[in-house]
Amino acid sequence: METPDHHGSRTDAPAVVAAVVTEGGPELESCLASLAAQDYPSLTILVLDAGPEAGRVERRARVAEAAPSALVRALDGPPDRVSAANDVLTTVEGATFLCFVGDDVEVDPRAIGVLVEEAYRSNAAVCGPKVVDRDERDVLVEVGLAVDHYGVPFTGIDPGEVDQEQHDAVRDVFFVSTAALLVRSDLFFELGGFDPACAPGFEDLDLCWRARLAGARVLVVPDARVARTRRAAARPDTRVDSLTAATRARARVILKLYSGPALVWVLPMATVLVVGEAIGYLATRRARAARALLSGWFGALLTGRAHRDARAAAQTLRRVDDREIRAFMVRGSARARAVVIRRRHHNARLDGATVAARDAFGEFRAALRSPDVIAGLVFVGLLLIGARRFVTAGVPSVRGFQAWPGAHDLLGAWGGRWRFVGLGSASPAPAALGLFGSVSSLVFGDADLGRTAIVFGAGPLGALGAYRLARPLAARPLPAVAAMVVYAGAPLLRNAYADTDLGAIVFFALAPFIARRCCSLAASGLDRATRLRTFAGLVVLTALAASVAPYAALFPAAIAVAMLLAVPFAGRGNDGGIRASARVALAAAGTLAGSFVLLWPWSGSLLGAEAGTLGLRPRPAVDPLDLLAFRTGPAGAGVVPLLALAAAALPLVVATGERFAWAVRGWMLAVVAFALAYLPGRLSIDLPLPPVEGVLVPAALGLALAVGIGLGAFLAELR
Repeated sequence: METPDHHGSRTDAPAVVAAVVTEGGPELESCLASLAAQDYPSLTILVLDAGPEAGRVERRARVAEAAPSALVRALDGPPDRVSAANDVLTTVEGATFLCFVGDDVEVDPRAIGVLVEEAYRSNAAVCGPKVVDRDERDVLVEVGLAVDHYGVPFTGIDPGEVDQEQHDAVRDVFFVSTAALLVRSDLFFELGGFDPACAPGFEDLDLCWRARLAGARVLVVPDARVARTRRAAARPDTRVDSLTAATRARARVILKLYSGPALVWVLPMATVLVVGEAIGYLATRRARAARALLSGWFGALLTGRAHRDARAAAQTLRRVDDREIRAFMVRGSARARAVVIRRRHHNARLDGATVAARDAFGEFRAALRSPDVIAGLVFVGLLLIGARRFVTAGVPSVRGFQAWPGAHDLLGAWGGRWRFVGLGSASPAPAALGLFGSVSSLVFGDADLGRTAIVFGAGPLGALGAYRLARPLAARPLPAVAAMVVYAGAPLLRNAYADTDLGAIVFFALAPFIARRCCSLAASGLDRATRLRTFAGLVVLTALAASVAPYAALFPAAIAVAMLLAVPFAGRGNDGGIRASARVALAAAGTLAGSFVLLWPWSGSLLGAEAGTLGLRPRPAVDPLDLLAFRTGPAGAGVVPLLALAAAALPLVVATGERFAWAVRGWMLAVVAFALAYLPGRLSIDLPLPPVEGVLVPAALGLALAVGIGLGAFLAELR
């Protein structure tokens, strides 16, 4: 069939064939009338009659009345709709574009022209319009579609969402539906048309996915509009009557189009989700849907050989790897997202800004009345009251708290080539000068205020870090508050004040944030960008701590050792076990190297330096009971640390799963720190060692984490 233009004469506009597959539905006339009213000059309407032979004369008359210039082709069979659409492969010649239109769709007069124009402008091979509700033209149905990694489509449109031009940007999408799908004809022929085995409901996804594999663009063009009823636009995999066939079609798409390495993880995860969804159906007394879902999925997997030829043909088209394809997919489960959206919008649409602000303020007021938050605020207030003299009288200029020169002098000394200390030295200046100078610059060059900010802010900052470290491990904030109290309540910080040990003070403030990033890197589910971002933060924080306390650079390694020691007790299956330890060990090695680079050239001067330069000095052995109570100086806390030690044993009794694993890791971190604080002093009193307060910071943090986990597990069991 040749493709004359709309008026039977040649034009400069590319030829388009609008193919309408029909079985004689009630909306056929309105669909054809909307196509006949298009303002695009080179449009040919081709009606593919896939209905029974008995009604062909009547259907031909209906077509002639609605669109007199339309061509009608009666198909034998009658074939299914997808096979009928593929009839254009043998009957259409000379068309630049093919536009497949559902016979229940009304097309705006400008839609075809807008789609063709955008296809040329954006060099796109497949374009689709905005789909609105036929009965309520201001309600959106589709504006392009996405898909998750497991082949489940996702519209991203809220139920009943009003069209306010919020989705009117032309953009790349994963696929567009066959409500109205414009495709370059040469690509359609190269792809071999639609795959009938991907029907019902996944033939459009399959076509667009194959087009993407071939390197083609798929766009949604919202300026082109079509109207369709919401019920007709529903995907077949959401209807029980076609759930088996639709699930089988989805499995075929996955088996065909993913690369071999990707299938290794996609298929098991997709199977788990399918089984979980079937369990959900059973829990809601929809056994028929559960049976249909499982039958479709496992039926497709067990007949995998039937997809071999289709897979081979699809993979020969591959010009793009799966990483680029996945960039257009949604993360997680599209089915779960759809359930959340439906629940959220079951009775009403999104609240207005005023209502949302009122609700947020109400939640804030409720949080202020929460005992958990009150306890945390009271404790932070006590910290501020206890350190009030640092604010009112300033930090005394004694020993390690010597007054700083101005910010300009600090930064100049850090970056200069000569150190004016004693008789002078050409060795690099300590990196701490850069930190002190930067902090002073943030407070408008006031070095005294900068020194006060570091010394005074260490307690509240360390408490906040302990809270954030423990917060993800419990549903309520009270366990995290308990961890914060145990960590900040240990007398380590007060003894560091008494010893004027600025290194231990800075390490106390930053250690929880370093540990939090190590815990994040232990997980296996992070995407590459998040993992790199977390690792970069770990390197920067460790370098900041090591600039004042060089031994802090080994803290991530201590965490990795503690996690490895915990494996025999916590089990290999908890969060990866040895693999989690290996991930943290690798991050620790990278952190040590990264910190060395960030602190260069000062870090290079530490190689082979004297112990005093590294902040190491001989210290007497500490009594074991004093170590357990953190009594390392004039400040103490009575029996409270020993009570915290007993409370830290609670999760070893009541916690399970991940909580138990992380509690054991916290304990192992404490054991490693206690051993490092106790054993070297017993070996030799002349051995240069880090200050005991700095060594015990990981112990206080590990026990605080265990206390928070124990309280969270206890509250969970109590409920």
